[in-house]
Amino acid sequence: MSSSNLEVAFAAPSNNLEDTSDDNFLNHFGYCIGQGAYGTVYSLTNNSDEAVKEMRIDGISGDALASFETEVNIMPRLSHANILKYKAVRQEGDFVYIHMKRYAKSLDDTIKSYKRKKKEIPRDKIIEILMQVTTGLMYLHNPNKCDIDGNMLSVIIIHRDLKPANILTNTDETQFVIADFGFCRETLNDGSSTAGSPMYCAPEVLLKKRYSTASDMWSLGVIIYELASGTRPSFFSGIKSEKDIPKTWKPDLSAINDGLIKSVLEMLLSLDPADRPSADHLLKEINEYLNPELSKGSFRFRELESKCEALEKVHEQCSIEVDLLRNVCDAKETELVSYKERVANLESHSLGLKQQIVSLKETVSGLEKTIRDSQLSIERLTDENCELRKKLSCMESLQRFAMLTRLMRTVLSNNIKLAQTFIDEDARKKDDNSFTALMHAARHGRTAFLPLLVDREQGIQDKYGWTALMHAAYNGHADVVKDLLVTRVR
Repeated sequence: MSSSNLEVAFAAPSNNLEDTSDDNFLNHFGYCIGQGAYGTVYSLTNNSDEAVKEMRIDGISGDALASFETEVNIMPRLSHANILKYKAVRQEGDFVYIHMKRYAKSLDDTIKSYKRKKKEIPRDKIIEILMQVTTGLMYLHNPNKCDIDGNMLSVIIIHRDLKPANILTNTDETQFVIADFGFCRETLNDGSSTAGSPMYCAPEVLLKKRYSTASDMWSLGVIIYELASGTRPSFFSGIKSEKDIPKTWKPDLSAINDGLIKSVLEMLLSLDPADRPSADHLLKEINEYLNPELSKGSFRFRELESKCEALEKVHEQCSIEVDLLRNVCDAKETELVSYKERVANLESHSLGLKQQIVSLKETVSGLEKTIRDSQLSIERLTDENCELRKKLSCMESLQRFAMLTRLMRTVLSNNIKLAQTFIDEDARKKDDNSFTALMHAARHGRTAFLPLLVDREQGIQDKYGWTALMHAAYNGHADVVKDLLVTRVR
């Protein structure tokens, strides 16, 4: 392996695994504490503070086995408060046994405990975990670290599978150590899958299997996100190729409220590995934030800058909304002007209609007066017409009377004496209706004229064939009818 590729680079491997233990710990196997992809951890019956990890190496050969031997041999030389202490390594047949310090539980157990209680992990605890794990990574990633004897150990160790289950802690959760680093995971894997746990893997690891110290820092970011939010993120769920990830991608940190933690996550969860801070740089930033008297702190500046950017985005959005509202207001004002014009037109039209109504009322009033005057005129004319009709009737009567013979006029005027004067001259004469004087006497019931006229005009018929007797009967003069019948019989 090459240090330029940010992988573990050791000196030439030894031919056999070293046994640095003074005690034959293989004779004190206890119960199974835990089991993972790369081996099983057992308790030791003779020491409750220690454990042993059993790993199968059958099927590994050649350079791969040599690399594995180099890695496990160097583990007991590592010395750091936040790195799991490996006391001894021994090979027995197809198995490798690693003697190590035992811890009460893993960070994964701590997370589950809080989730079961439905409680949030305190901010101070999250910061403490962040500080200790970052310190441990700084030691692993340091190419010029010191070993347990104070000698220079020029290697860069990439964890490749950093996750809560690989971070151990004591009972009171005051110390956190990184475990299960190295182990040539690509060798121990079958080569068909990613060495680390996908949920905690950096995007370049998921898509290209490119491990680096930066990929460890991404995994740390995912762990801190889980601690702060209480949920495991799924940033790249369903992503199958690099093309599926936008170049402007940024993590959704809306569930994170703390300013420091959010700032840390913004750096650790950068899409480009080159933009992620190294462990020592991150530790420096956190210390400057927590101890502002030591430095004015670029971290605080970035936090404020981040807040300013957020506020600028809010301001930009508000400006857009204001512009939209202004446009709406302008449109409403234009609409209002249009409505005002319509109202003014309607009011003007209404005023015109009112004036027309007044004019029509005056016209109607005049027409009503005219009608009343006309009715009065009609009544007056009707009365005049009646009078004229009466006069006309009288005139017609007089005209008809004038056209009668003198004998007929004496009958109608009931002047019997004068009738005797004209009897000889006018007897048997007819008027326009072919009536005789006797017929007029019969029609009007003039019985006194019957003796004078009956002998001269009895039996004469008018133009309709009626006799004086028939006219008397028709007009209801029974006495005339009787006298005419008597005269007729005689």
